Amino acid sequence: MAIRMIALDLDRTTLDREGRLSEENRETLQAVMRQGILVIPASGRSLDSFPMEILEMPGLEYVITSNGAAVYRLSCREGADTESGKTGGTWETRGSQRSSGRASAESMRKVPVCLQRFLLRPAMVRKVMELTGGEGITYETFVEGKAYADPAYVSDPTAFGAVREAVPYIQRTRTPVEKIREFILEHEDCLDSIDVIVGDPEKKKALMELLRAQCREIYLTTSVEQLIEISDRKAGKHSGIRFLQEYLGILPEETAAFGDADNDAEMLREAGIGIAVRNASPVCKAAADAVTLSCEENGVAYGIREILRLAAEYADTYHGRC
Repeated sequence: MAIRMIALDLDRTTLDREGRLSEENRETLQAVMRQGILVIPASGRSLDSFPMEILEMPGLEYVITSNGAAVYRLSCREGADTESGKTGGTWETRGSQRSSGRASAESMRKVPVCLQRFLLRPAMVRKVMELTGGEGITYETFVEGKAYADPAYVSDPTAFGAVREAVPYIQRTRTPVEKIREFILEHEDCLDSIDVIVGDPEKKKALMELLRAQCREIYLTTSVEQLIEISDRKAGKHSGIRFLQEYLGILPEETAAFGDADNDAEMLREAGIGIAVRNASPVCKAAADAVTLSCEENGVAYGIREILRLAAEYADTYHGRC
């Protein structure tokens, strides 16, 4: 059966370890979109943390953010020229945004329209904050597509377990907020997600077990060493994929998905073809149907070409028998 939708994790899957989109991956994504195949970035990132070069790619129509807590349709602004990068009225140009690499509803040439959102329940927010905290632990949170974090974490992410390559991304995309715990509780009724930031692996493991046992109304996952990622129990990238399949009339077997981390595993299972990059976690690889090259070797581009080639060969064989 033909592939009609390709869901892509971003960090360390479509993007390399430095957060860059290679020219080979870019050209491959643009080529498949020109063929009418939907490309769906599906990330743990907040909307305003998405790279502009992804959001403003011609033909990109939908994104899944905050580990499936929010699904957006991207509509071109009136007067925007999607091929040249020019915009009408007072909107900023694509080039001006590339200096920061950060998206915002005000500066995008596309208007993000939220199609589905699962906010954390206030009772669960309070419970999470009650069960976590202490020395070596802090937080970031996503509110209406924007990312906020403890200034100490933004200042030195490596002190909380982040890898060196992630520092520029964290510092570029997080708005520092003093008294982050109080900020989270003050916004308890409008949170897309909460990330508990834990530098100690053993402490992280213990906290995840505690949260699983005592917070039954949350979706709990992880994608990088220092984060415990928490959203509503109805969230998850797989939930966003399922929503778009139903919304667009696309079958699971017409869907392919690529990922690298634990938070991608259910999405890979939800797709007809789930592909892990070579640098993926053991949990992600176990959920995949196949493993492609690593994110440093343009694994997404290679994997897409392979699944489309196999689909074409199957179609030729099938029609040849008819």
